[in-house]
Amino acid sequence: MTPTASKNHWIQNDLPRVFYETLKQVGFTPKRLYEPSAGAGVFITEAEKVFGSFGQVTAIEKDRLSALV
Repeated sequence: MTPTASKNHWIQNDLPRVFYETLKQVGFTPKRLYEPSAGAGVFITEAEKVFGSFGQVTAIEKDRLSALV
């Protein structure tokens, strides 16, 4: 395993979807989204599915391999 691969954490779509659906149920609707470890963009994609589009999305991925996914 490469040093890069050992630091990656891949997540299924279910966790962020449930997280965002719960926020929406309690009345929270974000206007902006900040993703400090974007990876494949699962959290961003699921947020847009639940809330629609955002005024601003900022996504950071410092790992080059993960950024290419």
